Amino acid sequence: MTHPDRERGCMISSGTTACHPDHATLARDAAARRDAMRERIADALSSFAAKADAHRLARSSSAVMQGISVQARDGATPMELQEIVEDVVSGVEARRPRDARRFSLRPKSD
Repeated sequence: MTHPDRERGCMISSGTTACHPDHATLARDAAARRDAMRERIADALSSFAAKADAHRLARSSSAVMQGISVQARDGATPMELQEIVEDVVSGVEARRPRDARRFSLRPKSD
């Protein structure tokens, strides 16, 4: 999303969210791609979350990705965007029972 030689942001995440009625077909295609992306995220999350939770987390993750895309387009640095990702992962990890936690982005201080 922040490669210096490419367009910033992500066209699947933020492309065609608002458009003229003449471009409704493009908007529906972009929405279908976002739905497919959410399903792939839910599938990836299903290995450690119940199906309903995986879908909820996938929708939440997709919303964050859309926000990251907009921030990248507006000039946020890779480090700033990584901080957002770390906060989201920490939040998801905190929801899991302590004995089921498998990963952490930050080293433990104990």
